[in-house]
Amino acid sequence: MKDLPASMLVLFQFQEILGRIHKSYSEYADKLTPTETNMLLHLGEPVRMGKLADLLFCLPSNVTVLVDKFEKLGLLQRQRSAEDRRAIEVALTSKGQALRTQTIKHISKVIEEQSGLEQEDFEKIFDVLKQKSMIDGSCGACPSGES
Repeated sequence: MKDLPASMLVLFQFQEILGRIHKSYSEYADKLTPTETNMLLHLGEPVRMGKLADLLFCLPSNVTVLVDKFEKLGLLQRQRSAEDRRAIEVALTSKGQALRTQTIKHISKVIEEQSGLEQEDFEKIFDVLKQKSMIDGSCGACPSGES
């Protein structure tokens, strides 16, 4: 692996950390899959179903299955978009928001433990990526206006 550029080595390290996070989280929270955890994290505000499919890199039919499961668990609800009454958005219920908050705390702790980096280090990395236009805020995880 010594012949690989630093950029690839960094990505491999992040991939390894993500694997540890997913393993830790699946043991922690009702056996949510990585995709379900990712969806939970993307639902900081109401999101249209189609946009959620884009954010999760999956087909809309897969999102429907995930949303159905979360709805049955009482974690989210479907609602009409305030901007376009024809569109359906999904929004977390108070139970879903509580799980999301708990998840963010848990995953943040695991990331720091597994990476050896602190929150300030990640903020510096995030700033560099923003400056290089690698982050445009379209992921849905960035609060509006913070991209």
